[in-house]
Amino acid sequence: YEFLLPWSGPKGLTNLAVSIIVPACGGHGPHAEAHGVEALERASKNCLIYCHSHHGSRTEGMYLLELTLERSINLVLMDFAGAGESQGEYLSLGFYERDQIRLLIEHLRRQMGMQRIGLWGKSMGAASVLMYLGSNPNESIACAVVDSSFDKLKHALINQTTSTSKIPQFAVKAFLLFARSSIEKKAHFDLYKVK
Repeated sequence: YEFLLPWSGPKGLTNLAVSIIVPACGGHGPHAEAHGVEALERASKNCLIYCHSHHGSRTEGMYLLELTLERSINLVLMDFAGAGESQGEYLSLGFYERDQIRLLIEHLRRQMGMQRIGLWGKSMGAASVLMYLGSNPNESIACAVVDSSFDKLKHALINQTTSTSKIPQFAVKAFLLFARSSIEKKAHFDLYKVK
């Protein structure tokens, strides 16, 4: 089942591409197989939301398909704004993605009746999950898997650059100060606040 989820971002309305993979409903007879909305209505009310990495998209989470299907859990895959088939120009490495997770969870609970929701994030997706959980401490999430997150984007950029090149740390920090204002103007978020 696929749909577009409207999100009001810093540059206006953006559509986020979402896929829900529903385990087979089972049963016998002419109505044993259900598809689309009918399958969702008959499916389990448990789901796992996969949050992709910076260079990924929702298809990155397909490796969880066997795990979720075996346990009768719906697998929910979303392209963050600026990735895959979603609209948008930029990824914010967690800053706006946490709001997109919140919106998706609200939609799954209110519109689709999902009751137990788990989150699985990788890299940027993991950081987004942590930021979401930190900004929504009263939210009832069944579980969270955070794979290869970063604590602060600034530190991740410095460490990645200095470990893969001969650029000294002071030069990277100076560049980030310059890039910070440019990113704020174009993408409407402060990279120093992504933590």
